[in-house]
Amino acid sequence: MANKKYIAGAGIFVAVTGLVLIAGLQIGKGNAVSAAVQTDAPPTSEKIETLKTDLDKMAQYELAHGCTTINQFGRKEFCGESKQKVDTLHAQLVTEVKKLEQRDPAVIAAITANIRNLTDDSGLAVEFDSSAANPYTVNNPVRT
Repeated sequence: MANKKYIAGAGIFVAVTGLVLIAGLQIGKGNAVSAAVQTDAPPTSEKIETLKTDLDKMAQYELAHGCTTINQFGRKEFCGESKQKVDTLHAQLVTEVKKLEQRDPAVIAAITANIRNLTDDSGLAVEFDSSAANPYTVNNPVRT
């Protein structure tokens, strides 16, 4: 009788362990798929990567040797010439990123013409805050 209880207990243990292992494998598979989806990197260029490296090196140097002050939250901030240097290099980096993200001038011209046609004002000054492609429609363009 005790032997039958042992065999039944061992059988239940093996079944539960097997289910846990199968569930673990399925969870692991899900994570691998989601991790692969999240690895899309934004477009970059050699110049942008160089500017990022230069900005990081300059910021580290200026934090250690340049003009810094403590802000209201207790964090170091650049000041004086250090702030000007870091801000200048940061502005260069932002300009390069915007150039890379900018749409084709022909597309911008077509969009501008459409806006002017909609408003019936051929002299309307159209300005864009950003001309980067919409990340939701870039792979599925809207037909015009």
